[in-house]
Amino acid sequence: MTIIMRKKRAKNEIESNPFHIIVNPETYRAIHGYYEENFRTSEASLLLTLEQHQKGKVVKLKFFNVGLNTPVFCAIRDSCGFYFLDTSYLGWSSNQRIEVGDTDGGPPLFWAETVRKII
Repeated sequence: MTIIMRKKRAKNEIESNPFHIIVNPETYRAIHGYYEENFRTSEASLLLTLEQHQKGKVVKLKFFNVGLNTPVFCAIRDSCGFYFLDTSYLGWSSNQRIEVGDTDGGPPLFWAETVRKII
């Protein structure tokens, strides 16, 4: 799987094309992450446990068919908030239609085909 790193997304681009999975994702921090890869199929998944600042609300999201570089775990851990972007407006292939990034800036953290809210 090839991952193309991009520069920071424009705020209006993120606001115009959100991927709705949780309300106010910019108020969540990652408190646990679990990455799994099936070596036979090359499919990867990422289970993220997120906690909302000040409210203590916890949510678990499982991302499927993830495009991720291992060093990104530090960036996920240190993120002060996330954005979830629906990239379908870009006309990219459907296998990487969710972009996850840090609201503080920098390149996207990872891409995924689908995501499911666990709790």
